[in-house]
Amino acid sequence: MTTGREVAVVTGAASGFGRALTEEFAQRGMDVVLLDRDGGRAEEAAARLAAAHGVDALGMGVDVADVAQVDGGRRRCPSGSGTRMSWCRTSASSSSAPSNA
Repeated sequence: MTTGREVAVVTGAASGFGRALTEEFAQRGMDVVLLDRDGGRAEEAAARLAAAHGVDALGMGVDVADVAQVDGGRRRCPSGSGTRMSWCRTSASSSSAPSNA
């Protein structure tokens, strides 16, 4: 995926709210990167978005609770000249650590 257009990177993008966001971004002509723990569903959703809206779309399996996976996903995102990226985190991760909030 190489682009000079704005790119929306969305986590939890294979279903629910994240999937709805990717649809909206694609309708507005933005290229989209779909990150989800279910890489197969993310890839399928990306293919449907690309076909329906004529945008570049990339789906990949990434668990946002794993820093190495997030970094790997970031490296696969487009970075060409003129590319502007917007990140939307719609997925949640759980932790057994106590909250100080």
